[in-house]
Amino acid sequence: MANKHYDEFCEAFLPNLKPLDRQLLGHLSARYNETKSPPRAYPSLDELKRITGAHEKSISRSFGRLVKQGYIFRITKARKGWQSEWGLNMPLIRTHKVTDELPIDNKQVTEKSVIGNPTVLYGSPESYPKPIKPIKPTTQLFNDLLSVMPKDKHFEATHEFLSLLEQLKQHGTSYNDLKAHLKVFNWFSIYAPKEFVISLLKEKLSKPPRYSSEIKPKWCGKCDEVSRTLDKPVDIPNGNGSRTIYCLECDPYMVNKANGY
Repeated sequence: MANKHYDEFCEAFLPNLKPLDRQLLGHLSARYNETKSPPRAYPSLDELKRITGAHEKSISRSFGRLVKQGYIFRITKARKGWQSEWGLNMPLIRTHKVTDELPIDNKQVTEKSVIGNPTVLYGSPESYPKPIKPIKPTTQLFNDLLSVMPKDKHFEATHEFLSLLEQLKQHGTSYNDLKAHLKVFNWFSIYAPKEFVISLLKEKLSKPPRYSSEIKPKWCGKCDEVSRTLDKPVDIPNGNGSRTIYCLECDPYMVNKANGY
């Protein structure tokens, strides 16, 4: 039943809604469970932060605005182990449904608009010069990331986004992990894809990098560069007396273990 309510939300023109309000109301519509009594939606706060990329305080303020405008109402408050439950005012949302007919406003056509257009001379129309559009920042790495995302979720990159992406590429296997995650992710409820991906980028950059046999840490210069082995065994920290010939500073397995992987 969730798709039915989401379709009705999409067909409605809801004035005075901020972008975050619209995202949250759309997600509540998609998650609306009519089999419950009373019908409700109960996405977790972590889920809402992930799909919107917004801070929990911003989400709380947005819910307050939606309640004030009458689009939603609280059923239960969040408590330990449970998330808030919200009801939708579907009758109010349906009153804003957009019809197929377009309003006709004669005031939109004026004498100035009729006689003020450029004339056509010698069969070739004259037009005003088009403004030069700024070049959109992009890189091969960004295009590679977009290749695993649905086309309707593509977005324009900013210099900040590209900088984060380049940092992630140098962060062990984090870029490959992100790309694999986005390839299988269910994008249905994501209304702000750029903010969502940015939140994932920052999350992965905040954690220690993970390495593999193909993507290794920077060589320390003290061991064999290819095998990452030492001439003599060394004690493993917190290893209960265990020893290893693999370099503790730049062997992928040993570094991952030290980082908690």
